[in-house]
Amino acid sequence: MQILEFFGKDIPPYVILSHTWGNDEVTFHDMRNGEARSQQGFVKIERCCEEAVKDGIGFAWIDTCCIDKASSSELSEAINSMFQWYRHAEKCYAYLSDLSSQLSKEDIEKSLPSCRWFTRGWTLQELIAPKELIFFAQDWTPLGDRSHWATIISAATFIHEAALTGSVQKVETFSVAQKFSWASNRHTTREEDMAYCLMGLFGVHMPLLYGEGSQAFIRLQEEIMKKSDDQTIFAWSQTDMDHQYRGLLASTPGEFEQCTDIAPFRNWKSSQSYENTNAGIRLTPSLLRTPNDTLFFMSLQCYDQRAPERMLGIDLVKLSPTGDQYARINNLQYHMGIGCKFLERQTIYVRNDVIHPEAHNFIETGKFVRFHISVTGQESSHQITHAWPPDQWDQHHQMLTPPNWFDATRPKSNQPDPGLFNWSWHAALLLSSSATRDAFFSEDAKLIVVIGYNGREDQCWCQVDFGSSEDLEDVWTKTPYSGVTKMSCSLGMDGNSRAPSVLITLLGPDGATYPESVTSSLDGQPFVTLIQID
Repeated sequence: MQILEFFGKDIPPYVILSHTWGNDEVTFHDMRNGEARSQQGFVKIERCCEEAVKDGIGFAWIDTCCIDKASSSELSEAINSMFQWYRHAEKCYAYLSDLSSQLSKEDIEKSLPSCRWFTRGWTLQELIAPKELIFFAQDWTPLGDRSHWATIISAATFIHEAALTGSVQKVETFSVAQKFSWASNRHTTREEDMAYCLMGLFGVHMPLLYGEGSQAFIRLQEEIMKKSDDQTIFAWSQTDMDHQYRGLLASTPGEFEQCTDIAPFRNWKSSQSYENTNAGIRLTPSLLRTPNDTLFFMSLQCYDQRAPERMLGIDLVKLSPTGDQYARINNLQYHMGIGCKFLERQTIYVRNDVIHPEAHNFIETGKFVRFHISVTGQESSHQITHAWPPDQWDQHHQMLTPPNWFDATRPKSNQPDPGLFNWSWHAALLLSSSATRDAFFSEDAKLIVVIGYNGREDQCWCQVDFGSSEDLEDVWTKTPYSGVTKMSCSLGMDGNSRAPSVLITLLGPDGATYPESVTSSLDGQPFVTLIQID
């Protein structure tokens, strides 16, 4: 018994072994160094070769001893080629080390699907790829081929019986979600291998990066997206409920467990393309607005074979009212589609990594928003005499600045923690007039102007009312900064011809147009707050 190497058309007929690894397996170097026979795993190699000889085949390929795992390039080539190697073998021997041949026929039928071999990630492609697969018990008693056990295996593993025929063409008819569902209850020792062991099933190739962890499965889905527009790849349901906001890609095959009957629409007239970008997955979907203005239902070009009359899709939440970025929330959704009116198609981005400001205090736009105050008009003798909180008013530059978020002694309003609303903040200013000719601006009729940044809506806002220095802190404390998006406000007194009108207008950093998005307009310059008193 010796190791020989062949390439391409020179490869002779061979059998291939599928098994679960045990202790003391024979390695490539054991075979090279003549130490193979002393290893416990050599018996498995010897019996495999004996079965090959019985079948008239002179060569066998066994992963434990035919791959030089000390060579990263050889290991990568082997893993990327594994599906094809199993596919091109004359026969595949599936060795079930934990199944006794001494059991009754009924007990074997019950026990076979529960064998460890059916729980491992690598053996999924080894079950599906070979043209012919024969099962062996722990003493190498043959138990019959795959077609003999197909119905029992399908019932236990939820792998479609048609996929167990050895026909690659039939395997290709199943959706991305269905194939992932076959792997949903399987496991590998290394987290990355749960992605690498599925490459051949989807006909994709990618480099091995051990140490990347769960990112390997994300990469696998990205590679699949490059060659397939099958939207069932988005039809998973999350198993980790700790993360409310998600991207479009699943974190593990386990999230496809309920997708055994999810199939794509076969439509050759039109297609919805999508691609991965550094801003997330870009696509132009059909969106249905819900009663919640920020929540949308995105229909998928796929259906559940058990309920084809229902529309299948996912919920997306808009991360900013004026933006084009979304995140996925909730699980796979069904919609009857009756009376639905979809919005006009538009290009959107669904973030891959979502840390939503309401949950994680992540987007810090509010830390950089400032307001330059300019008082104009016939009554421009008015000046800002008090501010609350006082440390947010820069008298020299006539500017409102964000609070010191980490100062434990800073004033607290009655509103929720600003950090939960995208660094929202506000400040109150008292405007007093040095002129005494107008009774309208007596000590008990001064102006309180409140200006702030609403991080949830990514908008600045303002409001004005009468008040005094004694009212300033109370007004600031009770003023909500959530849901307020007024870019201008005014004030007057009906029936008093001597009362001046007050108009407050927020402008952009350029001193002109107020932007749709504060975040996208920040350039280091403060926003202009124009207070006109006439």
